[in-house]
Amino acid sequence: MKGRADQGALWENFLVAERMKYLHARLRFPRQYFWRTHDHQELDYVEETDGHLYGDEFKWNPEKAKKPVAFAKAYPKAEVQLLHQHNFEPFLLD
Repeated sequence: MKGRADQGALWENFLVAERMKYLHARLRFPRQYFWRTHDHQELDYVEETDGHLYGDEFKWNPEKAKKPVAFAKAYPKAEVQLLHQHNFEPFLLD
């Protein structure tokens, strides 16, 4: 993927598609969302299970990864993790 202008979008698509397959195979059906503010802060993927939110920010390059401040303020009890090419396996294999 090196050098592609769309590598970030491909990475996000891969992670969401594989997570959906994983959940479906295990008959787990959390509510799934993406989150964005009017000023374009975003969180790539959010799952809601038993009233608890789990958020994930996907970045191919871990040096560019950061948690959106607005999400943490809006949902202080939510768990948020940054996923990149070196730590994504638990997200897909739970």
